[in-house]
Amino acid sequence: MDLSELKAGTAQHLVTYAGLEAQDAGKLVDALCQAAQGELLTMVSGSEPYPSSMTDLRALRLRYICQAAERLLSPREVAILFKTTDSGAQTLLTRMERLYPAAVDRYLDRLVATAGRFDTDGDAEHPRVIFYFPQLGAWEHAIAKLERAGATDIQRSKAGLTIETPKLLPSREAAQHLLGIPDSAKRK
Repeated sequence: MDLSELKAGTAQHLVTYAGLEAQDAGKLVDALCQAAQGELLTMVSGSEPYPSSMTDLRALRLRYICQAAERLLSPREVAILFKTTDSGAQTLLTRMERLYPAAVDRYLDRLVATAGRFDTDGDAEHPRVIFYFPQLGAWEHAIAKLERAGATDIQRSKAGLTIETPKLLPSREAAQHLLGIPDSAKRK
C-alpha cells in the first residue's frame, strides 16, 4: 500500500471512530506524519533525551502530535490513535501535561478559552460563578491559573469538571479575562 492510500485510510478511520469531519481528519493525519518524522529525526540525532519507558515514549509521541496539530487532542482522539481505552487516553494526556508543561501550556490555554463555559447564580450580595470545562486537562489548568492569580474558596467538582466560587478574584469578569473565556460563552 502506498503512503497516500495509507493516509486516506487513516483519515477515514478517524472520521468513522473519532467522529472527526473529513477535513479535520486529514489535518490530523498530516500532523501524525509530521510528528512521526520529527520523533524519528530527534531519536537518531540524539538532540533530546529519549524516554526509556513505554508510557513516557507514548507521552512524548502525543506531545509531538499536539505540537504538529497545534492543539490539544481530545481524549477520544487519543484513545483512537493510541488504541487504548478512554481512561488510558486520559492518563496519557495527563502524563504528557506533567512531563511537558511548557510544550502544552498554550494548547491548554486555548482549550480553556474556546471550550470553557460559565453560568452566574446567586444575587448581588452573594454572587456565584460556575465555570464548566470539556476535558480534565482544561479543568485542572483553569484551577491552576485561578489559584496562581489569588482566587480563593474554589469549589471543585472533578466529576462535573466544574469550578464554582463565591469569591473569584475581584469579579466574574476578572476571572473570565484571566481564563480567556468570552462573554459569548455564557450558558443559556
